Amino acid sequence: MRLPSIPGQLTYSSNVHPGESIEEVLNNLRTYTLPLRDRLEPEEAFGVGLWISARAARELEENPARLEHLRKFLTQERLDLFTVNAFPFGNFHAASVKEEVYRPDWTDRRRIEYTLQLGRVLSKLLPKGAAVSISTLSGTCREWNNTPETQRQIAQNFIEVAQAFRSLFETSGRHLMLALEPEPLTTLETAQDAISFFNDHIFPLGPERITDHLGLCLDTCHESVSFGKLDAALRSLSQAKIPVHKIQLSSALEIEHPGDNPQALEQLQTFAEDRYLHQVVCLDEEGAPLVHRDLPQLLSSPDEFWLSRPAWRIHFHVPIDLDEIGFLKTTRKDLLDTLNFLNDASGSSFPHLEIETYTWEVLPEKQRPNGPTALIDGIEREYRSVLELLA
Repeated sequence: MRLPSIPGQLTYSSNVHPGESIEEVLNNLRTYTLPLRDRLEPEEAFGVGLWISARAARELEENPARLEHLRKFLTQERLDLFTVNAFPFGNFHAASVKEEVYRPDWTDRRRIEYTLQLGRVLSKLLPKGAAVSISTLSGTCREWNNTPETQRQIAQNFIEVAQAFRSLFETSGRHLMLALEPEPLTTLETAQDAISFFNDHIFPLGPERITDHLGLCLDTCHESVSFGKLDAALRSLSQAKIPVHKIQLSSALEIEHPGDNPQALEQLQTFAEDRYLHQVVCLDEEGAPLVHRDLPQLLSSPDEFWLSRPAWRIHFHVPIDLDEIGFLKTTRKDLLDTLNFLNDASGSSFPHLEIETYTWEVLPEKQRPNGPTALIDGIEREYRSVLELLA
C-alpha cells in the first residue's frame, strides 16, 4: 500500500505462511492477504511481498499457464507485487530450520540459478516499468567459511546476478534489485560490514552503476540485535553510496541484566524454540558485539560472563506493535527511530518497506494466534502501528 508521508510502499512478507508451491502461494493470498486488503485498503491497489521458493520459481518458469494464472490473479485482485523474499530457498516451515536456511549459500551455483530464474519469472510476471526488490542471504554462514577469497567469490556471484538483472531491464523494462540482507552469523552481520564489503569487493569488481541492481535489505531486527543504530546505519549507507532497496520492519527481544532478572530469564525460556536460529548478542567490556549462535544453547548453560552483561538482544522477530512482552523488552524503539528517520528524510527514496514477523507460529502459546483470523488481526495491528507513525 502507498504510504501517506514518504515516497514508498508498505507490505508484509508472506514467508509467515507455509507454502512452497504456486498453488499454496495462491491459497495464502486468498486466505490472508485479501482479507487484509479489505480491512486496510479496500479501494486501492494493495502492496504484496511474496516468498517465492525455488520450487515455485521453477513451476512458474516451466509452466507458462501457471505464470499467466498468477499474473491475472494479481491484476484482478488489485495486488501490487513490488518485493520478493528469496532468502529461504525452501522448507522454511520445517520442524527444524536453524542454519539450514542459509543453504544453498552464495558460494553454491544453486543459489545463483534460483535467483536468476526468479528474475526471469518476474520480468514476465510484472507490468512493464515495475520495480521489484529481491531480498536474499548476504553470502554464507560465517561458521562455515569467511575467508577473503570466499568473500571475493561471493561478490563475483552477486555481480553476475546484478548484471543479468541489468540485461533483463534493457530487454523487458522491469527493474529488478538484488537486496543483500545482513544478519548475525552471516557474511555481512551489520550495515558497517556491508560498507566494507562493497568498498573492498563490489565497487572494485563491478561495472559502473552496479548499485542500480545491487544494494541492501536492511532488517531493523538484525541491526538492533547487533546493538546498531538504525538511523545512523541508514545515514552511513547513504554516504557510502550503497542503496537500501528494501527495509524490513521487525523487532527483536531484549532482556536487561539477565543475571539479576530471574523472572525475565525464566520467561525467555518460552522463546527457546527448535525451528529457527535465534542468535543472541551482548556487548563486551569495550562495547564490541559478541554473538552466541542460538538461544536454547545459551540458556542450557549460561556462563557468568554472559549473565553479567547489561543486556542480551535476541534474534527472535516479535510483533512490531509491542514495546514489551511480560518481563522482556523489545527493540521497537529502534524501529520507531527508523520510521522517524524516513519521515524526516522524505526527499530520499526508501521505496520498499516490509513487515517481517515470520515467527507467529512459534511464539509462546500466550502470544501465538489461534487460527487464520487471529493471525490476520495480529498482522493488521502491525500495519496500523506503522501507519500511525507515518501519518
